Amino acid sequence: MRDVYQLLREKEAEIARVRQEIEALRSSIPLLLDDQDIDPADAPRYAALRAANQE
Repeated sequence: MRDVYQLLREKEAEIARVRQEIEALRSSIPLLLDDQDIDPADAPRYAALRAANQE
């Protein structure tokens, strides 16, 4: 039988990895969207992300 603490550490590491992947996907959204696809209310947020990604 596996050590429950080791299993817990593995699951926590997996969660951290998935969170990093989600953040990477969120930061790539502005690069994939056309300006016409962006909701005007979200435009300032996407503009800032797009500028940060181009640096």
